[in-house]
Amino acid sequence: MRHRFTRREQVGPEEALRRSLPVGLAWLAGRTDVEVPPGTLGLAEAAERTAELVEEGLDPEIRTLWQAFAVRVGARRLNDLAACLSSLHLDAGAAVAAEQARIVGGLQGPLVSGDDAVLAAGLRRLAPTYERLRTALITDRKAS
Repeated sequence: MRHRFTRREQVGPEEALRRSLPVGLAWLAGRTDVEVPPGTLGLAEAAERTAELVEEGLDPEIRTLWQAFAVRVGARRLNDLAACLSSLHLDAGAAVAAEQARIVGGLQGPLVSGDDAVLAAGLRRLAPTYERLRTALITDRKAS
């Protein structure tokens, strides 16, 4: 977890969010300047690979973790993102983030019921939204 933040200057919430956009866009573009362990996947690749893992048979401990934590937190954070983007009038990006929140939240049902075909399909619906989010944010920023 992140900790020991140091305040360098006083900025308001809107300015802090605006300043974070370039870094967010860099992550959505697939940053290569940050060292990660070999085999690490993110964004669409991670969603696709996770769908494959579900189809291969989801470990019961992973299923429990997803049910109790990961899906709920993921949906909440994506909804938070949609609200933040909306507050900055980045409406196209906010719409994609809201769609992502609905998709991730919608994984809870098939996860609990054990319908892995629907769970994998949901993950595959999520995959292309990352590039759509990046494109929407670029468009929104040019328009503002």
